[in-house]
Formats: sequence, structure tokens, C-alpha cells
Amino acid sequence: MRMFRLCPSAQLGMAALMISLATLTAAISAADDKPREAVLVLQGTTGEPIRLTEGDLKKLPRTEVEAVDHAGNKARYSGVPLRVLLDKVGVPQGEKVRGKWIGSFVAVDALDDYRAVFGLAELDPAFNDRTIILADLRNGQPLDKKHGPFQVIAPGEKRQARWVWGVREIRVIDSRAK
Repeated sequence: MRMFRLCPSAQLGMAALMISLATLTAAISAADDKPREAVLVLQGTTGEPIRLTEGDLKKLPRTEVEAVDHAGNKARYSGVPLRVLLDKVGVPQGEKVRGKWIGSFVAVDALDDYRAVFGLAELDPAFNDRTIILADLRNGQPLDKKHGPFQVIAPGEKRQARWVWGVREIRVIDSRAK
């Protein structure tokens, strides 16, 4: 096998190229390690879906609720009322909830494909005094990896089966649609 010798200027050029490649590789690796901002998809019965980032959700009206989790621990959750999210996709409330809307429901889908549903009236303050939220904080801290980045909290339920964690999408569905 023959070995070639590079002239000193070519050696410097090769060294600079190797350093550039190492820097680029480190930058790409660092970008891959940076956590991506979570996104929630909202879909009404018509129109295009709306994509909301964690930052977008932080700008919406927020509330806190106290609830007892699956393990029996009382906690304070903070987040956006589901009703506020429904307003963003044009879902009526109050006296306007009749006809097709009274039979509509909200499907909440998780990252692991778990799904829970809520009747539209359950999320309307004209029908119900309970506030169901999409939480991102528990006792003032971000939700843990298992439950976050977003979790539905439905205070007062005897079982927490509809407390969907890892929420990725909220869709409004007309039960009469074919």
C-alpha cells in the first residue's frame, strides 16, 4: 500500500476540515439533546386543526383546581380550562348548545393512544359547575415525565380513568356525523 504525503498547507486544510466536522457534529448532537417543546393539536368539527405549543398554552386564561389523584393524594393542578380550548375551535356554549351540539363530544387522545371522552355539556359552565382542565403544573411544578407534558384533570370523579396524561390531541366530534 502506498502512502501519500500532504504538503504542509494541505495538512492545515485537512485539520481545519476535521475541526469543522467535529464542531458541526457536536452542534447537531446538542440540538438533538435539546428537549422539543410539546405541541397540543385542537380539532373542531370543521376547519383546520390548531397546533398550540406549551408557550401558546401559557398565554391562555389559566385556573387552578384541587383534586385527589389515583393514589389518593390531594394536589393542586394548574392549567387551561378545556372550555377555553373549545372556544379556540368555535364550539358554542350556554344557550347555543342544542341540536347537533348537545350530541357532540370531546375526545382526548394521549401519546400512548389512550382515549377518554367527555360530553360537550360536561365542559360547559351553563350545564355544570365543575371545571375540567388541561394541566401542565402539579403543586406548582411541571408534570413529571409519566403524566406530562399535559394531563386532563377532572375533579370530583370517583375514578380517574378520564384523567388522560400525555395528552396530544383534543377533538370535538359530532356523534351524528356519518
